[in-house]
Amino acid sequence: MKARKINEDEIAAILVRCQKNEKAALTSLYIKVSSLLHHFAMGIVHNDALSCEIIQDSFIQIWENVDSFDVKRGTPLSWMRTIVRNKAIDKLRAENKHLRWRFADGEEHIDEIQSDLDTQPDEALVRIQLHHFFATQFERLPKDQSISLRLAYLHGYSRNELADMLNTNVNTVKSWLRRGANSIRNQDCEVFE
Repeated sequence: MKARKINEDEIAAILVRCQKNEKAALTSLYIKVSSLLHHFAMGIVHNDALSCEIIQDSFIQIWENVDSFDVKRGTPLSWMRTIVRNKAIDKLRAENKHLRWRFADGEEHIDEIQSDLDTQPDEALVRIQLHHFFATQFERLPKDQSISLRLAYLHGYSRNELADMLNTNVNTVKSWLRRGANSIRNQDCEVFE
């Protein structure tokens, strides 16, 4: 499939209409360039859901700051790519800030499990097996789903708390939790092998 060429003059004209607060122009702009900008964002974040969020945030910023666009200073696509790039970098920084939590290797639970082994060996064994099962299952999931599930089900955080911690909205968190749980459920595996 051959990519269609974007007409910069046409995009500049649409941006001028956006500067006049024509909401239909924003829709037209979205139709013309969203897939190109989505592809650009994907090249930075390598995550489709995150890329979609970036595009939504970018179009809000494009609409709110359309008066700052000046065709004499650059092309419309370079201006919009700069907005998308900055949003993508902000999302990656926010995500990386929360990825400092190291759940997959379970190191934070080793001392706790060891003390349980001394006092309640059967219960500790079950906890170790469950921890191993979840660590294995979570490794198979995309990062956003894995982190959401770990924080929600192993550490008891609410959806609202997760949305704040992961710098996203509650609906996105719900989606990550649902998709992650469905993926684990569809693994068709035994908890204790």
